[in-house]
This record gives sequence, C-alpha cells and structure tokens, in this order.
Amino acid sequence: MASLASLSGCSLFSYSPSLELIKATGTAASFMAAGVPVKAIDTVHHGATRIDSVCIAFNPGVALQGFLPAIQTALQRQQVDSRVFESDTPTPLCRVWLHYMASVEWGTPPWGNSLRPYVARATLTLKSPQGLVLASSNFEPGGVVEMGKWASTSDKVDAVVTALLSRSDS
Repeated sequence: MASLASLSGCSLFSYSPSLELIKATGTAASFMAAGVPVKAIDTVHHGATRIDSVCIAFNPGVALQGFLPAIQTALQRQQVDSRVFESDTPTPLCRVWLHYMASVEWGTPPWGNSLRPYVARATLTLKSPQGLVLASSNFEPGGVVEMGKWASTSDKVDAVVTALLSRSDS
C-alpha cells in the first residue's frame, strides 16, 4: 500500500464524467463509420459478355482528387485494363467506354472538427462505341444517419465497379 501512495498522479480518466462521455461517443462514432458497408444501388446490366478492358472518358466536372485513380484501381482488382481519354472519340482500341459522374459535398465527420470533401453520389456507366448502355451502377449514402458518406472514395468506387462488372463474368 505504501508503494501506491508514492505513485505519480497519472490517470486514465479525467475528473469530468461529461468529458469522458464525449470522448467515448467520438470513439464509438469512428468505429461505426469504419464498419458501415458501402453498397452500390440501382445497378442495371444489358448483356453478359466478359469485359477485359475499358476506355475511360475523362470527366473534368469531377473535381475530387483521387476519384479517377480509384476507378482505375478498382478496375485492376477486377482484372480489367483501362486507359483514360479526353473524350469518347471513336477508336478501334475502345470496345467499351466507361463514363463517370460524381457529386462532391463538404461536411464535418462525427469524429472530426473541420470540413472535408466526400463523394455524395457517383454513377458509373459502361457504353458501347455507338452509345448503347451496357451496364450502369450508382453509389449514394443510405441509412438514417448516412454514415456511408464518410467511407473512403476508394471503398465507394470499388463497390460500384464490382457491381458494374458482376454480370460480366458469365
């Protein structure tokens, strides 16, 4: 007992129960956001051919840094090669075109104290060179508290690309 009395005043808990509650709530919110599954919605397929490469029509209207690389990484995971072009000008190299749109919004995550951008909605569409839609899929945060909006751009894009190509394996 005498040795306990000589210890310094180091403590894991503060004297303020409300401060501890705030810290615990922030930690719980972080774990909830990390565990929210990201799903693609409104996926439509026309045809079931295997897609092994796509030409991506660059969209300058999507200003979120890292969005296009996230698409290319997700395609690589699905073993689909990709090339980016300024527009969808007909070329013999491109049997399938990928068009993308995304809207970016700003918000403060439950565990943060500053604004940050996040992908609020995204649509990826596969088209033939003639403009025929082969497949389309979207991301939109769901649920009551929409915690999916704080998932990484990569997770959101990966879910949409996986859904987009899911019938292409048959």
